[in-house]
This record gives sequence, structure tokens and C-alpha cells, in this order.
Amino acid sequence: MSHIDIYSHYHLELQRALMQCNSLLKVQAKSLMDKISTSHLPTTTLNQLNVGEKAIVRGVADQVQQKQTHLLDISRRLKELGFVEGEELAILHKGYFGGEPIAVRIGQSTFALRHFEAALIGVTKLGQH
Repeated sequence: MSHIDIYSHYHLELQRALMQCNSLLKVQAKSLMDKISTSHLPTTTLNQLNVGEKAIVRGVADQVQQKQTHLLDISRRLKELGFVEGEELAILHKGYFGGEPIAVRIGQSTFALRHFEAALIGVTKLGQH
């Protein structure tokens, strides 16, 4: 196999994996928006914020798909880290390749979240009423 063939193979595998993550992300984001739609404030998910934006946490969704056991407690762990309703957060940075990881400051702590983790966190942008 030539280097080009190997590159093409890995490129296709990466595209497939990204498409699977993207579809899971959309399902989780919709589930979260359905869960917190009772709020009268405009909401979005953390992964949709831009660098420099600040927001208030509105809730953390439960896992939508529980196929892998190591994913079962992500929502609980996010809450333990401080992503609880009413907490203020700010997006500090997004990675260059696909915007991942997302650097988030909440309280005095900074965390790096993956897109699917950030998609579980419902927020209201500050300045929106």
C-alpha cells in the first residue's frame, strides 16, 4: 500500500467516525432542548456557544444512548464537576481541528470538554432575556 492509499483509508475512517459522533450529538442536543424547553428563557447547548461567550447552566441531560458502560455516568460526572443549574460559565477556547476540545471556565475551574459532553449541557447566554 502506498502512503496515499493509507492516508485515504484513515481519512475515510475518520470521516465515518465524525459522522457517527455528529448524529449522536444531534440526538442528544434535541433531547436536552426538549427537556429544558419549559423554561421561558431562550436556551441552547454548551457546544453551540462561541469563544468568549458567557452563559448560565440550565441543566444537564441524561444519556440518550447507553450502549457503552463507560458513557453511563457522564451526566452525573458533569454535575459533580459543577455544571449545575444556575452556575455561570464562559467559553475560553475551542480546538483548531473540529473545535474540540472546548475549554470552559466554571467558577474558579477550567475544564476541557468533548462535543458530545458539551451537548448534554443546556445553557442560556448571558444578556438574553
